[in-house]
Amino acid sequence: MMTAIETLTEAGHHVIAGRPASKRLSAFVRFAGDTKSYQDPLIVRLLSNAQLRKGATQTAEQIIKAVKPGKAHERFMQQATQLVQKGLQRGYTLTCPTCALTDWYPLQPPLAGDVAQIGPLRCSGCHNPITLPFNAQFAYKLNPLVREALKEGGLTILNPWVYLLEWGAVEEHIALEVKNRHMHTDIDMLLRSPQGGILVECKDNFKKTDAALPQLQRTIDQGLMLAETLGYRYIFATLQETVPATLEAQIAQGNGQLLTGRDLLKPWE
Repeated sequence: MMTAIETLTEAGHHVIAGRPASKRLSAFVRFAGDTKSYQDPLIVRLLSNAQLRKGATQTAEQIIKAVKPGKAHERFMQQATQLVQKGLQRGYTLTCPTCALTDWYPLQPPLAGDVAQIGPLRCSGCHNPITLPFNAQFAYKLNPLVREALKEGGLTILNPWVYLLEWGAVEEHIALEVKNRHMHTDIDMLLRSPQGGILVECKDNFKKTDAALPQLQRTIDQGLMLAETLGYRYIFATLQETVPATLEAQIAQGNGQLLTGRDLLKPWE
């Protein structure tokens, strides 16, 4: 039995796998896949924070103020605490008394079986010791893998992947580049399930204007065609609440399935 890549190649397509983006996204879904926090709309809001995505650090108070969890404050605190294990890094923003360099220093937990070593921090610039102030506050930043994956639409790949795990689906490929003389497109995700293969088109953010829709329709047509070539089911996944009616009809006419934020995020608000 031919693999998906072999089938596409046999059909005249040039398939590029193993790109850096593909490796990052595959690593991200494996790293974060067992963490339900990523399905919470409040955590999606946290991960959409532009400053965190740029690599900046923020205190818990700053993050809470940006997310505005309101009556769901307790739930957000629980989910954010879980995210510290699989997404947020905890540390301190400190200024060196010797060279005045301000930098962020991660809190390093001991490795399994090791005894925690408590010693002075050293400046990342001049390497002189820094004494941790009594009133030092934790500052958080995104895990670098998570940060890069988010830039590449990682949330919209992760959440359908988690959703489809319930179907018994397993990952085949993520972020394939496919081209021939007439088209050049990406396959965001190929999965295998007991019911057969699944091709998933994942759209993080897309414009719904009349000018933008034709390109998106072409992308969907290409995805439906590739799914047919493979004999796979086609799914269009987005974290947005709705898609334009024309796209919904196009997906349905191609015997595809639409998954929106209402399906993928829990609890939907």
